[in-house]
Amino acid sequence: MRVLDLDLDFFLDVTHTSGDIEGTTHLDYGQPWTESETREFLESQCALSQTTKMPGAVFGNHYEVFYYWQELLRTGRLVAPFEVIHVDAHSDLGGDSSWLHILKDTLQKAPVERCEGLKEGFSGLHCGSFLAFAIAARWLKGIEFVLHPDWRDDIPEMFLQKFGSGAATSGLHGRTTGRVIIQMRRYSKRDLEQLIFSLKDLVALTPEELEPPVPMDLVPAEQFRNTRTFDFVTLCKSPTFTPKASDNLIPVIEDYIDTRRGSV
Repeated sequence: MRVLDLDLDFFLDVTHTSGDIEGTTHLDYGQPWTESETREFLESQCALSQTTKMPGAVFGNHYEVFYYWQELLRTGRLVAPFEVIHVDAHSDLGGDSSWLHILKDTLQKAPVERCEGLKEGFSGLHCGSFLAFAIAARWLKGIEFVLHPDWRDDIPEMFLQKFGSGAATSGLHGRTTGRVIIQMRRYSKRDLEQLIFSLKDLVALTPEELEPPVPMDLVPAEQFRNTRTFDFVTLCKSPTFTPKASDNLIPVIEDYIDTRRGSV
């Protein structure tokens, strides 16, 4: 199954990686796309249609998509592992202290229990880490990350398959294309508790188990062309990372989403 995951911050001419995850203030993020540019992307590159809308939903903050997928999975309308086409200004794989929580807590649980009782906030599940938690829950089999022209590498090094090989971030700094493999590692809780957390300390550890690899294709926006249908489409408004003017694009994108059929 395939899910199209849209973030409103992708539809800006300039994006930023800073922001108050819990806040609501609007920073100067540049200008949103025009309606015609947005429709051209959705119809010509995503293969969406106003006449044949895809079931889905619209959310304020991106971490809410995690719970939406969880409910779809629970009711059998979505089946794991599934593919995500992630159209976003950011990878949403963390890069902050949330990776510590994933290693120390989430991955210590049985896979079926990893999506239950999650800690929320900057050091847990939030709008910039929800994809990492979906991978930890073994929901995803692949990600196509459609890159904003202004994107800079924000993929956490410790989640890469090549972490510790001396080539973990080779070719990832700055703008990039191609495929990377996300592969989390489960370490013993005892080892994790005895270490001061740093990448150097983590490299020295031997994992007890490797999680299933998840390929992530990095595709520049101008090269992205979808030719297959989606099972669900989600839109995240991301008020922390978008200017108020971007809100004008919300009803434009909603023209392609059937929220009634996508309700849970």
